[in-house]
Amino acid sequence: MKVLTQVHGRAADLKVALERRPFVAFRIHTEGGAAFEVRRPELLSVCGTHILLARGNPALGTDRVLIDAAHVTRIESDPIPPEQ
Repeated sequence: MKVLTQVHGRAADLKVALERRPFVAFRIHTEGGAAFEVRRPELLSVCGTHILLARGNPALGTDRVLIDAAHVTRIESDPIPPEQ
């Protein structure tokens, strides 16, 4: 039960970050050491305890990453440089 609370907490934190206005880009860190930048809210979807992230330029094509919220270690909203 404790793990589910933590997982739902991470998913809830992500939903709050997505709904923030004006939107502020953030980074998702996972326990495996990977980090994923979320620069636009429409590129991330939280579905229960899973996170679906589209990466790349939607006009040129994107790849998608499915992340289990249980593996998210932190959400960081430090300034992320703009896309080039």
